[in-house]
This record gives sequence, structure tokens and C-alpha cells, in this order.
Amino acid sequence: MLYALAMNALTFILKPQSIVAAMLVFYIFYIDLEYVPFYNNYVNYAWCGMWLAVSYTAVIYCYLVFYAGTDTGVSQQMTMAVLYGVWPAILLGGGTAWVYLSFRMRNVAKFTDPNADLTKLKKIHRFSSQHDAMLLSRAMRKFDLDGFMDPAAADLGELILKARPWRRLSHWLPPKP
Repeated sequence: MLYALAMNALTFILKPQSIVAAMLVFYIFYIDLEYVPFYNNYVNYAWCGMWLAVSYTAVIYCYLVFYAGTDTGVSQQMTMAVLYGVWPAILLGGGTAWVYLSFRMRNVAKFTDPNADLTKLKKIHRFSSQHDAMLLSRAMRKFDLDGFMDPAAADLGELILKARPWRRLSHWLPPKP
């Protein structure tokens, strides 16, 4: 919403508009990369790739506003740069999301280790935040061909949630009558 507001409010002031647009679009990419908003990882990869491609075009727009002026040759070169550069930007954004999500999900292996002491769950892994625990608990989202949840994955998700960093789950539970 802030991006759309800035683009409309700064319509006639092109230089600040281009800078604000590039910063806000890259911020949207960063937020999507950091908070992993979708349960399906492939959607997260595609979403991050698309927002990085939009960031790339916003940077090209900055270059056009500051350096091209009315030169049609530079404008044509930047158009070709967008045409051919947006696809590698999509792949780079999706690859970045894949690497980052793989890095964040590496701690799931600590809970599948058969040598781990399951009586002291908080010693297996110390979560940095509630979001980290919720992200790791996505390991339970594995289904069989009939659409039923895999029991081993459900047990793994329950184990991860039992080792949560917060004290109680009362803010997620309905109020007691």
C-alpha cells in the first residue's frame, strides 16, 4: 500500500519517485524473503523471484530518470535491458529464496536425530523467535497421495511446537467459557 501511495503521490516529481519506488520494491522483496509468507515453498520462490524482477526494473527506471533524459538510444537500450534482464532476475530471486529457506529449515534435522534427548526439548534447539518455531513447524506439511497428513511429519511438527520458545499458547486458544 505504501508503494502505491508513494507512486501516486510523487507522480510529477520523477527523481524522488524513482528512488522511493526502488527502495520500497526491494523492501517488499526483503520482507517476502525474511518472513516466508506462503506455506508452499514453490510459491515463495516464485513470489521472491517476481519481486526481485520488479526491483530490477525499478533500478532501471532510476537510471532512466537520472541519466537518460530525452535520449531515445539510451531508452531503447534500457528497454532491452529490462526485456533480457528480468528473466535472470526472476531466477536469482527464486534461487535466493531457495537458498535462504534451505538455510532456515536446516534445524529441522536436529529434531529428527534419533540420539537427541527428547525429554529436554528446549536443549535440542533454541529458537530465536516465535516466527522461527512456526517456520520450522512447516515440516509437518507433508501429505500422501490421498491428501492425508503423513503421521511421521505430524509427529515431527508436534515435537517442534512442544519445544517452542514462548511459555504458553494461550493467545492462540479460544477463551474459556
